[in-house]
Amino acid sequence: MALSGSKENELIRRIQDGDSDAFEIVYMHYFPLLCEFVYRFVHDRQRTKDIVQNIFIRIWQNRKQWNPTISLASYLFRSAQNAALDEIRHSRVERENANRILDLHGEVRTPLDQVVEEEMRREAYQAIDELPEKCRTIFLMSRFGEMTYQEIAETLEISPRTVHAQISRALKHLRKRLAIFLQTIL
Repeated sequence: MALSGSKENELIRRIQDGDSDAFEIVYMHYFPLLCEFVYRFVHDRQRTKDIVQNIFIRIWQNRKQWNPTISLASYLFRSAQNAALDEIRHSRVERENANRILDLHGEVRTPLDQVVEEEMRREAYQAIDELPEKCRTIFLMSRFGEMTYQEIAETLEISPRTVHAQISRALKHLRKRLAIFLQTIL
């Protein structure tokens, strides 16, 4: 549950002024929510806590210049989403585990299969990055965060119908973008 808009604005102003009590209020309110959200991306409790902790550290370290132009909740969840995706992108553990599992099941993958798979993954991430910000946030919350339309609507304070429309828009873009990619490599 997000804090009210006027309370958020007051807390942001106080944090910018170096008020550690205001920072603690925001931290205590959002830390568990952000951890729950990030965990849906990374599936590792310690990595989740580290990611969320780093978000708050950066806010405090840059508090004088920090000036979110969107609601505090949206800012924090977007920061968490971006940090989680960065973690996923830079982590080779998932890919290595997937390769080990495939090897255990006796599936043979050629170097070409691996190159195509990696290129497809890179194209998919690039296509997601091309989405408009709101659309990308909603799509990632749904697909990587495994949140329901209702949970997304409540988190972002929008209607479930808007969530549905944005997901549809994202999927249409991805289908079109990746179809062009597949035509190119095949």
